[in-house]
Amino acid sequence: MAYLSACKSKGDSSRTLENRRVRALAFLKHAGLKPLIPIPSIRFTPPKPESYTQPEVNALMSASTTDRDRLLWTAYLQSGFRMQEMMFLRFQDVLDHGLAIRAHDEFQPKTHEERVVHTPKSLIEALRQLHPIGGSDLVFPTERGTVNWHQLRTLKRTAKRAGIPEEKVWLHKWRATFATRLLRGGLDVREVSRQLGHQNLKTTLRYLAAMDDGTLSSKIETIWQ
Repeated sequence: MAYLSACKSKGDSSRTLENRRVRALAFLKHAGLKPLIPIPSIRFTPPKPESYTQPEVNALMSASTTDRDRLLWTAYLQSGFRMQEMMFLRFQDVLDHGLAIRAHDEFQPKTHEERVVHTPKSLIEALRQLHPIGGSDLVFPTERGTVNWHQLRTLKRTAKRAGIPEEKVWLHKWRATFATRLLRGGLDVREVSRQLGHQNLKTTLRYLAAMDDGTLSSKIETIWQ
């Protein structure tokens, strides 16, 4: 409790505090220990996921200065990868039918779950045409072949050139766009959940936002034709 109180005094949000509580309890359980007093969950209202509009996607692609950056945003969009999943993507993880998320010496998947995300063949072909940089087996490393921890900075610089406010772009927003498009495209929510690596459907359903009136009317017309 003292740890959480200290984090709260530093300005951590309720959501961050709950994440820290869960991780702390998991650590104690792994170590075979139990907290001296019960640590109740911290309630919070999760923000509604935001996704990129098609004009924003087009603008970010057009404003990219290199083909590799453009392919990086395409990979985020079409795979729904989290930031570290993309940073540690290796050429051997590019399979015939999708991209594999595997544990290795430098990387452990979130919740330690390995999976394969099915992606368009066009993305697979484009990734396989890339040349390794600096002898690295990473697909999107730095110019020296090391892990690229600056992908967000690159995205924000791209947004500035595209005329999009920097606060309107972040890497996880690609993941929300991926999920929203799959759900709107009619893919079963259970399959979308599996592709995202979610442990429960509630998390996935947050991406199924209500359609605007125009889109809903169009869908209804299509169904009943």
